[in-house]
Amino acid sequence: MRDLRTLLPALIVALCAMVGISARAYFPGTDAASTQNIAGLESSVRSLEQRLNFIETRISRLEQQSVLNSTPQASSTRNELQFDLLQRQIATLQGQITEIECGLAKLDERTLPPRVRAERINDPCRLNPDVPLRLATPR
Repeated sequence: MRDLRTLLPALIVALCAMVGISARAYFPGTDAASTQNIAGLESSVRSLEQRLNFIETRISRLEQQSVLNSTPQASSTRNELQFDLLQRQIATLQGQITEIECGLAKLDERTLPPRVRAERINDPCRLNPDVPLRLATPR
């Protein structure tokens, strides 16, 4: 796209040079014969203007296509990064929820009578209920 932006001014300068050369060819002097060629010069200028407009249109289309072609790749990469970040955040939240549930079970174990405690030994969160709770600090 940067090449297209530098190409347009170069084309304009080249067209101006062509118009200048054409004007010299049509107006070598100020005699009556050269003034009759004004209609021909106007026709040539119109033709050059049409070509310049055509070139500008093509350059604009190429710029639009290059922007459109580069956008999906960038947005898909951005979407993948956001998706990975969301997955990591969900995994972190799931770990924190599990840790909180285990802490609640440990607190629940502390409030149970000893005979009920003996029946629930199979749950790893209910082991060592007298150990203080230490939750991981969120990052």
